[in-house]
Amino acid sequence: VFGDQTNWVSLVIVGNGNTRASGFTGKAIQNVTVSGVSELAKSAFENCKNLRTVDLADDGCLGNIGEWAFGSNTNLCSVIVPNTVTNIGNYAFYNCSSLKSVVFTSAEAPTVGGDAFRYLPSDAMFYICEGATGYDATTYPWNSFSVMTLMDDGSVGQSGAINESVTW
Repeated sequence: VFGDQTNWVSLVIVGNGNTRASGFTGKAIQNVTVSGVSELAKSAFENCKNLRTVDLADDGCLGNIGEWAFGSNTNLCSVIVPNTVTNIGNYAFYNCSSLKSVVFTSAEAPTVGGDAFRYLPSDAMFYICEGATGYDATTYPWNSFSVMTLMDDGSVGQSGAINESVTW
């Protein structure tokens, strides 16, 4: 689609609500904004070594983050998973070695494929909404990282302790 174009500072994808994003593997993109997209296809943004920020719109469209969608993006620091995402494919965030913050805004845990979050930093944090269900602390990936609860008042708690404040 974009021929030999490989270097972008920012990429904005605006779909019609039923759009599938793909074809950006290995591109030198620094920032991605996605809205109106129902699926991030297999390897959509894999190996985009310059990728630092991803804005996945909470517009009711995105349901699937495909296999390897963001795999090996070693500069990606944080991501907010919209509440409509029901599936995160195998290796979706594999080897995102700078990804320290993953926020899940859904009241119900998405299905997470094998090794979707493998090789994240040891101090990576997962944040879930207060009262959310399905985030079973005995199963992958929830048992592999620290899981904090985003309280309704905007604070973050773990086992009843308030540790910091977050806005999102």
